[in-house]
Amino acid sequence: MMRALTQIERHPELVSESAATKMPKQVQHNATKKTIAILMILFFFASCVEKVDWPTQTVSNTNIVVDGIITNEYKQHAITLSLPTTELNQIPEAISGATVTITNGDTTFTLSETPIGSGIYLTDSIQATENKTYTLSISYKSKTYTAQTYLSSVNSIIPITYFFNSADSTFYYDWKIDVFFAENAMHELLFDWSKVTGYENLDSSQNHFLGYIYTLKTIDVNEIFAAQKENAIFPAGTIIVEKKYSLTPEHANYIRALLSETQWNGNVFEASPANLPTNLSEGAIGFFGGCEVLADTIVVSY
Repeated sequence: MMRALTQIERHPELVSESAATKMPKQVQHNATKKTIAILMILFFFASCVEKVDWPTQTVSNTNIVVDGIITNEYKQHAITLSLPTTELNQIPEAISGATVTITNGDTTFTLSETPIGSGIYLTDSIQATENKTYTLSISYKSKTYTAQTYLSSVNSIIPITYFFNSADSTFYYDWKIDVFFAENAMHELLFDWSKVTGYENLDSSQNHFLGYIYTLKTIDVNEIFAAQKENAIFPAGTIIVEKKYSLTPEHANYIRALLSETQWNGNVFEASPANLPTNLSEGAIGFFGGCEVLADTIVVSY
């Protein structure tokens, strides 16, 4: 089965007439007395509750968090290293001074931390290929962490559709896919209207929009009840760059678990926290992925 992470339209529930309005008056009077008695009992017990500080599970900061992919794009590829956070909304501490390499069996690429102290390690401009296994190696504080990945093939891009809003002469997009023929993939959508007249001098947050959509070969009740996400509103002349990243089954499983604990949380059917799957050794957290990428560019017009 398939699922696509998309905007979900909600409809208000139909609420039937209250059963209480159909009760005889005497029954309603007795029911009211019983309700008051129950509320008084609940209030009594609530006033006797003692505050308890429950212990919270923390992650040892002797582990590391790894985030990075290698693709078939000819460019510098990044691996980001940090320490686990122990508090909500805490900014991760970057891991500096690690030795990071990627090898494909024939060539070993040594990554450089750029800038120093950032925890971001870059390759030279390289291009990964299919039919090779890529091994990531990270040496930090006398410990070596490894992970292996490969590039899976990706099918053609399904172009997004945008619509004109006559009320304010702007556009909005709608992204649809036939889930029965979809594949494990990540879709990156970059909207740029910084070159459109009247928008040139705005902050980048006001003339750019970056969004991600995932298609994963699973069914998850959280998707059905997912909250609506921010959508892009943009003028004519906007340049849209759509990239489609293939995902190996292992990578798709990691993203699904990650979204279940973050983006899809807080709904009626909330996923229980769990350890995320990983392809990293020695207790490291995160994932090292390999993706084949296709790209398409369109210019919005009337």
